[in-house]
Amino acid sequence: MVGNKIQQFLDKRDFFVNEMIKFVQTIPQKEYNEDQEKKIIEGRDISVCIRARPLLQHETREGYFDIIYAQKPNFYLMEPKLNVSL
Repeated sequence: MVGNKIQQFLDKRDFFVNEMIKFVQTIPQKEYNEDQEKKIIEGRDISVCIRARPLLQHETREGYFDIIYAQKPNFYLMEPKLNVSL
């Protein structure tokens, strides 16, 4: 079941990657100095720490792709969906 779902994502890899690229291009590129970052981080009620490892060689060969985009102090987790039930 899990392997089948992964294969479905990989079959639509180009679509997902292109949609993520389009989304990332819409994110305004902002430069923050150290004081601005500190104010942003201290002004939030919730802090989230993420550690994303690089893809392994066999994952890259199999067509896996990154779904996290980081632009300090923000990050974007893009979760590909094959269908959405309402």
